[in-house]
Amino acid sequence: AAVGVALALGCVWAWARSFKTPPARDVGVLPPDAEVKARIKNGFSEKKLAAVGSPDVIVIGSGVSGLMCAVILGRLGKKVVVLEQHGKAGGATHAFGKKGSDGRKYEFDTGLHYIGGEMGDRSGLSRKLFDLLTDGKLEWDANGDVYDHATLSEELDRDTWAKTPPHLRDIRWYASPARCMEELLGKFPDEGKALRKYFAMVSNAVIGTMTFGSKFLPSILLMPAAPVLRYIKAKWWGTSATAFLDSITSNAVLRGMLSYIYGDVGVAPGQMPAGLLGLLVDHYIKGGSFYPRGGSRFIAYHAVGAIERMGGAVFVRAPVARILLDPSCSRAVGVEVRGANVMAPVVISSVGVMQTYSRLIPESEVARSPAAPVLAMLPRYDYSDASADPAETLGKLQPSVSLMSVFVGLGASSEDLQLPKHNLWCFPSWNHDENFARYKAAVEEHLAKRRAGEAPTPVDAPFPAAFISFPSAKDSAWAERMGATSTALVLAPIDFRIFEEFRGMGKVEHRGQAYEDVKELVKEPLLRLLLHHFPHLEPHVTVVDAGSSLTSDWYYHTSFGEAYALKHDMSRFSSDKDWILRAKQPIRGLYLTGQDLCTCGVVTQLITATMTCSAVDTRSLAVAGASSCPEHGRVPPAASAPAAPTRTRHPMPPDFP
Repeated sequence: AAVGVALALGCVWAWARSFKTPPARDVGVLPPDAEVKARIKNGFSEKKLAAVGSPDVIVIGSGVSGLMCAVILGRLGKKVVVLEQHGKAGGATHAFGKKGSDGRKYEFDTGLHYIGGEMGDRSGLSRKLFDLLTDGKLEWDANGDVYDHATLSEELDRDTWAKTPPHLRDIRWYASPARCMEELLGKFPDEGKALRKYFAMVSNAVIGTMTFGSKFLPSILLMPAAPVLRYIKAKWWGTSATAFLDSITSNAVLRGMLSYIYGDVGVAPGQMPAGLLGLLVDHYIKGGSFYPRGGSRFIAYHAVGAIERMGGAVFVRAPVARILLDPSCSRAVGVEVRGANVMAPVVISSVGVMQTYSRLIPESEVARSPAAPVLAMLPRYDYSDASADPAETLGKLQPSVSLMSVFVGLGASSEDLQLPKHNLWCFPSWNHDENFARYKAAVEEHLAKRRAGEAPTPVDAPFPAAFISFPSAKDSAWAERMGATSTALVLAPIDFRIFEEFRGMGKVEHRGQAYEDVKELVKEPLLRLLLHHFPHLEPHVTVVDAGSSLTSDWYYHTSFGEAYALKHDMSRFSSDKDWILRAKQPIRGLYLTGQDLCTCGVVTQLITATMTCSAVDTRSLAVAGASSCPEHGRVPPAASAPAAPTRTRHPMPPDFP
């Protein structure tokens, strides 16, 4: 067992050591908006595809993991085509614009709010991965000493807020374990032993990631280590964050402060693995948080540029109707997109295991394939049965939480409004599990009233958590791009069933007044929460937009508005799911990447992409160590006559759900 663990660790160590620190680049002035749009909005056509030539690899989805796979495999000399169903590349790192009442344009990032991982250190693994993805051209702005401020909110629960002593209503988290320890000891002077155990867990949580070797390493390396890996999985992924915190302290307020960051994965501490809590805290506490200069859309802009320079392409408005299998249903041979069959020996899906096997491969073909057992694990939620309990009907592979997003444009600069760079987490109480239980019970009551024919009313319970952030304050290039404006974002977890009656009733902004009325019931409390904590912003509000679970389904092609793919509870990390939640799928030629392999998180997606590429081609583990040209790319080989895509049509797979 020890030999197996040593081999696995040796592989990871050698991989990390292989990354070379690229030279610092003079990023200069950001490219013009028209150039950015032209690159990330390259629409699909058969003519464009024929010009690229027959691909060696097809990647479904242009999120960070999909783009990273294209970059790595492109550097190995493979021609990679990325297909994105949305109108912009980037997945959850894309941005959108809205015109305010003052006539000015406001830009909003959708899914990237802050990143840890010591991005300020060019020799660190996280920064090296991003430099590989973006040719070293993306710069990062540090968000200061404080990265998160967690607080009880009077707006969410006035009674709890009033009963809690003022010094126990909030906690600031700093980019320094010692500073955080000092802050916590100031509030809890008798909890030194508990805090030392907590920070020891945070520091050692990376041990739990050894179990992720099963996602991509050959079985021959893992078999000797199986007993040790089972022990590690039980300790780090089989114990809940609540159970761990209960074991070190009986102070409920301290437990709540130490687990506030659960919102980054959308599952309450009672269901969240302790190891995942440790990884989240460790991700930020050692170096703080960072934000991409110019906004998150520049991740895709630079990545697409790298892919194109290596002879590949990223096409948007390219919805994959299905993954094509051979007659025996044992091998993936290509995809169907807009009626054309695009053939390739390797297909990588970055859209998650649920979408891959429920949307992209007909059930009859999955049933005949080596992946057939996954059918028993997929969600089977019946939307027509209003009384169905998702917890009982979604199956073993459950979707993560849905989020309500409220985007606010402000007609003054971040400096003038004194907007903070850190995030604000708001809670009704420090008992996060109870907050979720209270909200769920209120949602059930809310849905029961609507089923009985009553007009929709607000859910009679506070959101279990809310996240407030000011992207414009984090971006040093904001004023250069957007002038004297600023933006705010408010996020909160919601139950996707609140909007299910409007499924299939049209695209974004065309679902009718009834939908808008329900959305307003959810949006208004979140806007009120923002203005409660920052009342001076109210006169400057020029635009308010909101996205629901159906908005996510429309843009990201999800089924339940899931923000983090599969639910990050302990059962998701159990051994009985390892066979499907891995890079190399039972269907030959089909590979998985993205949030379902390990965990959510932008940096994690870069790591999972490397895992996936190593399963496709073992040279991928060292590809980042090669730097054959200044732009981290290869010279495309002489183009041969491209093969035009065939026009054989296949029936569309049944819509899901």
